[in-house]
Amino acid sequence: MALLRTYDMKGLFDFILFVFEEEQDDILWEIWLNKEVKQDFKTFKKSRSKSLRKKKIPKVTKEDEQKSIALATRYIKPIDEQKGGGE
Repeated sequence: MALLRTYDMKGLFDFILFVFEEEQDDILWEIWLNKEVKQDFKTFKKSRSKSLRKKKIPKVTKEDEQKSIALATRYIKPIDEQKGGGE
């Protein structure tokens, strides 16, 4: 359990997806072993599974960052740290 506390939200979500995909691979392996399949395992797996994780994470540009901040500030009042809070 302590290991899970070391992940940030993105890392934790990626780890959960990794574990899920490994479990899916194990299930497909068991199916392939116990059924009469004419394909090799690699082909069988490729035809039956789909990766849930993104291979590449798109880079965020400064412009995208500014748009996101502008959108967020429409709903959330920024905190003025000099005044000691958002009031």
